[in-house]
Amino acid sequence: MTKNNICKKIHNTSKRHRLNSLMGAALLSILILSLSCADQASEAVETSTTNTDEGGSDIGTDSHLDSVSDADTQTDTGEDTVIDTGTEEEGAIITASGENVEDGETKEMAFDGDDTTKWLTFENAGWIQYDFAKETSKIVSGYSITSANDFPGRDPKDWSLKGSDDGISWTVLDERTNECFTDRLQTRVFRVNNETAYKMYRLDVSAIRDPAAGMLQIAEIELLEDGSAGIEPGAQGSCADSFKFVVVGDSRDGENGVNTEVWAHLVYAILAERAEFVLFTGDLTETGSQSELEQWIEIAQPLYDAGIGVYPVRGDHDSNLAAWNAAFSGPYLLPQSGPKEEKNLTYSKKYKNLLFVGIDNYCDPKKEVNQRWLDTQLEKNTLPHVFVFGHEPAFAASASDTLDEHPHDRDVFWQSLEAAGARTYFSSHDCFYDHARIDDGDGDGADDIHQFIAGTAGAPLCEFGGNYTGKNGGYIPIQQHHSEHYGYILAQIDGLAAQLTFKERDNNSYWATGTFTYFAE
Repeated sequence: MTKNNICKKIHNTSKRHRLNSLMGAALLSILILSLSCADQASEAVETSTTNTDEGGSDIGTDSHLDSVSDADTQTDTGEDTVIDTGTEEEGAIITASGENVEDGETKEMAFDGDDTTKWLTFENAGWIQYDFAKETSKIVSGYSITSANDFPGRDPKDWSLKGSDDGISWTVLDERTNECFTDRLQTRVFRVNNETAYKMYRLDVSAIRDPAAGMLQIAEIELLEDGSAGIEPGAQGSCADSFKFVVVGDSRDGENGVNTEVWAHLVYAILAERAEFVLFTGDLTETGSQSELEQWIEIAQPLYDAGIGVYPVRGDHDSNLAAWNAAFSGPYLLPQSGPKEEKNLTYSKKYKNLLFVGIDNYCDPKKEVNQRWLDTQLEKNTLPHVFVFGHEPAFAASASDTLDEHPHDRDVFWQSLEAAGARTYFSSHDCFYDHARIDDGDGDGADDIHQFIAGTAGAPLCEFGGNYTGKNGGYIPIQQHHSEHYGYILAQIDGLAAQLTFKERDNNSYWATGTFTYFAE
């Protein structure tokens, strides 16, 4: 039993996730009610298979390594005795609660010995059952599950393994809760205290990692006669650091100061995603007046009420410092961790297993980044994920007034992110979504930082042809995905894995149109 336990590229598929947005005051009350109950929250989402970013740099990954014991990261060493469950076994019967026949992701794929195939069912829970051939009964003392090639949110989280001789009366042999797979195509082995031979075995999955995913998928299941190397029954699950946040910016509007329709629509979508915080990359309003900023906060109030952190930085349209500090005061005060002269503007915050840093680009016209302060924050950080966001892109796309107006300072800034292990930089300023891998010229694209421009919260959208003609220095921006639609970046953190997906608005729904996944070290 040999498994490939390395990251592999997410394949392109033909379907897309769909998030049904909830609009209007009446729908808002329904949404908030549904968010209070996990099994109801998933009803706000309809999903299918997503497309990945083009460009060859996106890899499927999964979750947490920090809090996982050696047993939790157990992979197959080839020493266990594997019961032959190949689909070629004459008379064997495989059944399941559902499957994806159209794309060939059927129940048989879970037992075909090939981890490049998978079983998928369009539900958050489901079961799959193996009935041995010719009335054979076998003792199973362990089993392995291999995660599928993409989308960690579809991984099984809670499940039980059951045995039966008649398919009617079932004995629970093993139960697991809050489990995590720390990689794509990762095999985990589980020990079972069982000395009874059964004719049928059923894996019954009651919950997936992310209820919003709407699907359950498994690459491979193997039943073991010797499960002594597996994780002990009753061992604690490994998914402590699994959560979501949203990144978006530019909700300004020339007529009303704030594009109230688009920003309100996004607020409801963020609630439905059950994100834990929002990073807003500037240009909240058109003129930056206190009344416009307070209008922006009023629209975002459902986020505050739900306990979702809201963390904006200023854009060039939000330059009225007195108005900013008046609006973001009291219950809306931002973290006060920034340098003395940039309090309530520049800040850092630790959250679970990540550090995020908001950069104000307008305190000093000669220095868009307070590099000395930033270096201090990055040097003392011990958390695996680092997310830095500001208003201006580091490498110009459409707008020319970006960090590359001072290319030397920009390069120092970028190098500090590289040294800190950051893999992303979030910005807006340009009114579209653009994802670029910034090639540093070392021949290894896997360690490049990715720039995300997310000016998609309501400002008038603009065009961009994909030519990064700014002062790029020794770097080469390579476009991975582009969209000229409103929407938001959804970040899913699963331990050491981070998956970033752009959710593009189409009428009253949001579709996942591009995904990038990386592992922190």
